[in-house]
Amino acid sequence: MTGVTQVQIRGADNATQQARTLASRELDIDTSNARLCVHDGSTAGGIEHATWVDYQNNVFGYAAASGTNAITATYSPSPTAYATGQRFTFKAANTISGAATFNVNGLGAKNIYKRDTSTGTLVAMATGEIIQNGMYTVEYDGTQFQILNYTNSSSLAGWDFIATGNAAGASSVDFTTGVGSSYANYMMVFRKLRAAVPLAWQLRRSSVWVSSGATYYWYTRERVGGVYTDANSSLSSYGLLTTGNIGAGISGAGMSGTILFTGIGVSGEQPAVEMEAKYAVESGGVTLNSFRTEAMHNGTGICDGLRLRTTSGSFTEGVVELYGLRNV
Repeated sequence: MTGVTQVQIRGADNATQQARTLASRELDIDTSNARLCVHDGSTAGGIEHATWVDYQNNVFGYAAASGTNAITATYSPSPTAYATGQRFTFKAANTISGAATFNVNGLGAKNIYKRDTSTGTLVAMATGEIIQNGMYTVEYDGTQFQILNYTNSSSLAGWDFIATGNAAGASSVDFTTGVGSSYANYMMVFRKLRAAVPLAWQLRRSSVWVSSGATYYWYTRERVGGVYTDANSSLSSYGLLTTGNIGAGISGAGMSGTILFTGIGVSGEQPAVEMEAKYAVESGGVTLNSFRTEAMHNGTGICDGLRLRTTSGSFTEGVVELYGLRNV
């Protein structure tokens, strides 16, 4: 057409475009992604400008992560340094078993912190708070990463969520971090718990799990097949939760329930325990069984750990959550 000048901007497929370095202010098109790139004379591929599709797919801010507690991820283009306000989204490869760090493109591991809604402070992540295949967004605050899509607010009014423990394959689920004088009472909430042996609980004092030299007085009322059985005794090792096997024949529902620990974090009080559980057994049909245990420990010192355990062997599955009611 007469009088019209056609202007073309250099372009190539992504691999070719990303490998070349053009003059400062020269424009280049990544034809694989319809993405405009502005060169500065020194950066291979130039400076990419995101399209609406890039924003929609979070192309530059998402990566699959590796590692467990030491989480790593690689983003493209690679950031050259950490900067306050940087955000990264990742898919976790594993469930963490304690405090976690995040390392972006080898720039260095930084702590991942969460906001503790009960105290209004930033604290380290705890076991089970980042789970395998979970999606998480973190933002760098100049010192560490803060996880944005996490809250430890409990659905139990007045109770603080403390931690989650995975029972599968373990002989016990231990809670020590966060257990002490800050909370007067604790509640364990468990789901789909299975074990082919009796279960028990233990307390810890001065970093030692109580296993002898102290007596747990307990009373159990168990309903199996519609029949209630009462029992009471005293033990010198730990408090039993049920005196029968609860593993064989349990249906997909497993065993669910709660354990309430009272006076655990108060000096001078004898800790009391109340436990209530329900589980289904398939034997010519599904039968709902339940049991309730009440116990008291004769010690009076503040406890710094709580444990849910099997009397032998391991749990085959189950999840346990710990909540705390603050001391006043």
